[in-house]
Amino acid sequence: MKKKKEIIMFKKTLVAATILGMSSTAMGAITVAANIGVPTPQRVTTDPAFSSGTITTTNAAEYLAGNTFSLAFSHDVDATQVFATTAIAATCAGANVDMSVAFAGYQAATKTATYTVQTIGSGGTAGCVTIFPAVLFDGAVVAAADTVTVNVSTSKGFGATETMAAPAQMINVAATQFAVTAAAGSEADGAALNGTIDVSKARYEFTTGALDSVTLALTDSYAAVGTHGILQATSTMTVTGDFSWAAVTSTAGVTTYPGVVVTDGTGTKGAVTKTATSVSWIATTAGTYVLTLTPQAKAKKVVLPKTPFALSTNITYKRVAADATVLSGVVATVAGAWTLNGANITAYGIPNGASADSFLWVSNTGTEEGAISVDVTCDGVTTAGISGGTAVAKTNTRIAALVQAGVDGSGSCGASSRYDAAITVNAPVANITVNAGYKVTAADGATDRLTLETSDSLN
Repeated sequence: MKKKKEIIMFKKTLVAATILGMSSTAMGAITVAANIGVPTPQRVTTDPAFSSGTITTTNAAEYLAGNTFSLAFSHDVDATQVFATTAIAATCAGANVDMSVAFAGYQAATKTATYTVQTIGSGGTAGCVTIFPAVLFDGAVVAAADTVTVNVSTSKGFGATETMAAPAQMINVAATQFAVTAAAGSEADGAALNGTIDVSKARYEFTTGALDSVTLALTDSYAAVGTHGILQATSTMTVTGDFSWAAVTSTAGVTTYPGVVVTDGTGTKGAVTKTATSVSWIATTAGTYVLTLTPQAKAKKVVLPKTPFALSTNITYKRVAADATVLSGVVATVAGAWTLNGANITAYGIPNGASADSFLWVSNTGTEEGAISVDVTCDGVTTAGISGGTAVAKTNTRIAALVQAGVDGSGSCGASSRYDAAITVNAPVANITVNAGYKVTAADGATDRLTLETSDSLN
């Protein structure tokens, strides 16, 4: 009895080892041929059927007729995809080493194409290289997915499966076809349109340099390849910001902006349009353009505004040169900002009501006086440019009444609302502090005084 049990146990162990040996065989190398160019979202998204590259596998094991190769895709194939039924001959090395496979079906539920081994050589199949055809995918799906992958596995019967270690990329969509950038400008204190306005010079000049310039680039990653229509003459580049400082009105009532100039770099511009809030031009080609902002001469002093700048480009193009349809897209980026080297402090939660008497003081410990301007935000509305008078040197200046008058005049702050006051002083920031609070008088004449937080106190 004891010997029989040992023999039985030996047989079970042998069978288990045989199954394990079949299932643990690793698949050989798998590569995917390069895509056609490097597709961009704009190139792919309108393509009804975008083709992948071919799929190449190299056997690591011996196969028999009837064994299968399964190609599982990360996304469903395009509706126009047709899998050829002609047998695919593998390329093999060695005497009588041979193999071919043929398409056996596609399962949409699993997004898997199956091929069956048809013939083998007497010398085996190890090392045979099989090239599976390219596959069509919907262009919009590819653009949204960014990458499309395939995972190849093989079945040799008895449930044993060989599979690649990780999915391989068939398609990898590149970055956007179009890009806009703001390169370094003339200001020494920053790139792009980053200028620092000097409050010690009454905000008429920058701390360094007499002008501010920026090189704005519109690039088209396919332009050199020529596989699609180049930018059309209707494409525009627009920089938004506060350009009111540059306005000059003639005696005839015509307003121009001589301090705002756009010149060609490597690009070619069309018509230029200037307003108090934007400057735009037609970009007839991809390339660079230079925007130069020059403050007016001292004889015509104008306060330079604290303002952000943004670059937005409305691009019209054709997906491929032969297309009749002209497409469009918007690409935007930050182009810089003008800031002050003076004080900019916000007092929070000032009550707007007859029962509250606000306290708002600007303390200037320095020897330079500076104009005070206040932007008030209340109930979602900002009232800009309220005059707070002058912060006299070595003096505490009360501005509450002037600010409240501006709030009342705007009519946009409810009687029971509170507002935030952003106070800008044309004086060195180290010398300026703001104190805020209010007094509430009750019906019986009692009073209650409360201080308010500022951006300085919170910091």
